[in-house]
Amino acid sequence: MIAGVSLAVLAAPLSFPVDCLSSSAVILRRGGKRVMFRSGAGGKLLESLDSGRTWQVNNDFGDACTIRNVYCSSGKLMAEIEHQGFSFTLHSVDGLHWKC
Repeated sequence: MIAGVSLAVLAAPLSFPVDCLSSSAVILRRGGKRVMFRSGAGGKLLESLDSGRTWQVNNDFGDACTIRNVYCSSGKLMAEIEHQGFSFTLHSVDGLHWKC
């Protein structure tokens, strides 16, 4: 558990295409729908199901965390997190389950 958020580990790798949109948002296809991701204030990862018109909290890593960057790499959604001066990167293939 990191900052009050448990990280789920996937039992088997899944194939979800992740496309780079820009340095500020990433698009992932989940269940046939396009989902946009970006960082928010207070350790929140935000997602949009309507091409960025509205944003909802996808994950709340806590106020003690800062999301420094959200990007794609090797077909995975990546989130660079800073916590108490230490940085680490989490990755996800579906935007719901995160691994270190």
